[in-house]
Amino acid sequence: MIKKKEIGTVVTIKNELKKVMIIGYSDDNYIGVLFPLGYINSEQNVIFSESDIIDIYSLGYKEG
Repeated sequence: MIKKKEIGTVVTIKNELKKVMIIGYSDDNYIGVLFPLGYINSEQNVIFSESDIIDIYSLGYKEG
């Protein structure tokens, strides 16, 4: 099982020119928003999988 990236992690993904920040999870996918714009509406959310991640720019919040 692949460990999920933390909420707030900023990544680049395939087929998207802008950075994306992870805001949630749906099944085996991530839900993200364009960074630094943030949440606009649900139609602007970006859905992607672990295999779509090209690079990690910043790690999100990690408790502990």
